[in-house]
Formats: sequence, structure tokens, C-alpha cells
Amino acid sequence: MFEAQYLFGGDVVFSPWIRRSGTNAQIRLDFIENSVEMGSDLTVDVYEKNSEDTGDGASASGGSAITKTAPDVYSSTFTGVKELIRYRFSYGSDANPDRYALFRMLPILWFEDVGA
Repeated sequence: MFEAQYLFGGDVVFSPWIRRSGTNAQIRLDFIENSVEMGSDLTVDVYEKNSEDTGDGASASGGSAITKTAPDVYSSTFTGVKELIRYRFSYGSDANPDRYALFRMLPILWFEDVGA
């Protein structure tokens, strides 16, 4: 969980790696405030890798990025995630420090596949 974080125009930030607690993950974004009226988007991508892999990881498959511009809670579900995941946060495309987003990531909801 990431509490009340600010991201400014043009910023791209990665979170620390998070060890998985299930094969599937539902990520949830609580978008609190935007400094401009729908002018820039906050995007949350999920990256994954196994613990023995090197590098920055790759974009996680089995789900989609969250892109939101209005205050509310949004979620996306990723299936078959690898051992480690992390977030990539980006806000808008222009490097303007007067534009900001205030948000938090809620705890990940981990779950397993239920086989028949």
C-alpha cells in the first residue's frame, strides 16, 4: 500500500518490488486529486519478473494498465503473475511542476485460481 503520494507533470516513477502472495492480483488505485481539469492522466502499469531474473522486469500480461483522470477508486486484475511485481506510475507527458496528481495504491488483493 502506498499512502497519499504526489506525482508531478511528466514524472515516471517505479515502486519497489512486491513479492506475490497468490497467482492472481487485483490492483486498486484511489485517485484523490488532480491539479488540472482532466488535462493529464495518471497511468499505473504493472511490471513482473521472477526472483532469478535480472533487469527491470517486463510489462505484466493478463491485465491492463489503469489510466484515470477523476477522483475515485479504480482496479485492474492480473492473472498468472510472476514471483515479483511492481508499479510504474506516470503522470501526463509535459514536464510541468504545477500539474500534480495525489493518489494512493490500496493493498493488493491476491487470489488463486480455483480448478474444477
